[in-house]
Amino acid sequence: LMLAAPYLVSPRIIAILNLMCISAVVAVGLQICTGYAGQINLGQAAFMGVGAYTAAILASKTGLTFLLTIPLAGLSAAMFGFLFGLTAARIKGFYLALTTIAAQFIFHFAVLNLPSSWMGGSNGVTVPPAEIFGLRFVSDSAQFYLNFAVTAFMIAGAFGIVRSRFGRAFVAVRDDDVAAGIMGINVAATKAYAFLIGAFYAGVGGALWAYLIRFVG
Repeated sequence: LMLAAPYLVSPRIIAILNLMCISAVVAVGLQICTGYAGQINLGQAAFMGVGAYTAAILASKTGLTFLLTIPLAGLSAAMFGFLFGLTAARIKGFYLALTTIAAQFIFHFAVLNLPSSWMGGSNGVTVPPAEIFGLRFVSDSAQFYLNFAVTAFMIAGAFGIVRSRFGRAFVAVRDDDVAAGIMGINVAATKAYAFLIGAFYAGVGGALWAYLIRFVG
């Protein structure tokens, strides 16, 4: 039914479905980090921004294909999120929330104050259309199929993660990190991995957002 949507609904609904797919990817990442691992993360928007800027810069300045910019955007956001995940090894609750909020301010400050030749400064970066094997995704309907395919792939990956040993470790740390440590789970690494995975999903969502609106700023 979703695959037939471009032929069944209006262009406005297709535009909304595009936003829903992107939001779903970002929310699934937050679900893994906060819902399963219990790590408060208020910096998901900043991680999404890192992914959007990475995809925009790679696509506009290097000409890399969509198949490369999307995972690279996720990896760059994951590295940024991993730095905040390391702090989760020592703090929790309200103090962790404050730390993750700092990601928003650090990201915003960096974009506006780094040389404009790097990230566009206040002028932003224009993003070329997504392209795979010479096929350009320009219209909302074409972008919907692209976003829907990536969303389905990421959600399937999330199910695999939460059903694996990592997912069970996330739940154990969320419920009682002391007991999890006694059982042999590396609590600090598990918390950091939760942020890494959550930020990776946000980075992928940010890259999709950049290709959708063709501009980041």
